[in-house]
Order: sequence, then C-alpha cells, then structure tokens
Amino acid sequence: MIRLANKNDVAALQLMLRKLFEEYHNIDTCYDNPTDSEILDDVNNGIEKGLYTVFTSADSVIGFIKTHINKDKHLGCVDNIFVMNEHRGKRVATKLIENFKLICKKENITRLQLTSDLRSDAYVFWKNQGFTPFASRMNLNV
Repeated sequence: MIRLANKNDVAALQLMLRKLFEEYHNIDTCYDNPTDSEILDDVNNGIEKGLYTVFTSADSVIGFIKTHINKDKHLGCVDNIFVMNEHRGKRVATKLIENFKLICKKENITRLQLTSDLRSDAYVFWKNQGFTPFASRMNLNV
C-alpha cells in the first residue's frame, strides 16, 4: 500500500535514510553522512510538510520516496527514494514513482527532476523510468 508517511513511520524512515546515505557515501566519500539528529529533523519536517510517501507491506514500511513540487515552475522533484534490499526488484520504487507522477498530473506539473550519481545502480533505474540525462556534475580530487 502507498500512503503519506506519518509519525508512526519515523523510526523506519530514519533507518532507511541512514542506509541510503551510507550507500551514497560508499559511492563517493564526498557525500556527507548526516548525523542522526539531522536525519530525525528531516524526517519530522518532511512528514509535517507531506513530503514523504511510504510503501508498506504487512504493516511494515519497506520503501519511501521524498518529493516536493514547485507549482510556479510546474516542476516535481524527487529528493530521495529507497527500498529495503530484500524488496528490491519487486517494482516498489516504480510504484512509488508512478504514484508521484499521478500526483503531479493532478497538480498540472509538466516536468519531473532529480539528481542521480552516474556510478550508482539507481542511475540505470532512472533511465529505465524514462528520465534522460540533463547535466553532469564533475569532480576532481586534489
């Protein structure tokens, strides 16, 4: 089931965000690992603003998407998405994206945007969802 996150989901979202940031950091140590306090603040603020949507199975949160909409620019943004390892490959992330697309269509949003590291598994996922590369961030270690 897909639904907006609520206060009962805080612990699950914290755990998944910690895992997500560890995955980012494993790809590139330039990614900051936020503190537990920063993650908790983000989760609480995001729930309050309706930014987190969760996918549940057997009353457990197994994945989430964090999004926001800029109505002035007709833009929907995917900030983060995560699915627990044991549930990957079961279309959970795809269903979360499809749900966000429906919300965007109702809000007259004409474009979705996100950032994905070229070296991550997620990059291929996003291309398979129809997203096209737009720009590239380049780094140089000194």
